[in-house]
Amino acid sequence: MIGTPKLALKCADVAQVDWKTSGAGDCAGLDGSGKSLEGIELLHESVRLGQSLQIMYVQRDCCRLRTH
Repeated sequence: MIGTPKLALKCADVAQVDWKTSGAGDCAGLDGSGKSLEGIELLHESVRLGQSLQIMYVQRDCCRLRTH
């Protein structure tokens, strides 16, 4: 169940995070799929940063590794 859209939306609800207005939906997609343009770009940016720092990692959460 970890990393699923259903869990992401449920966690946001439990934490009282408004998925549409908090920015979470912009990053992960309003449906929680992780396929929004912002989320994909953040993932690519995180991978590029990790490579430049010679950090190897596997990360499903596009919003966790923000660099700004």
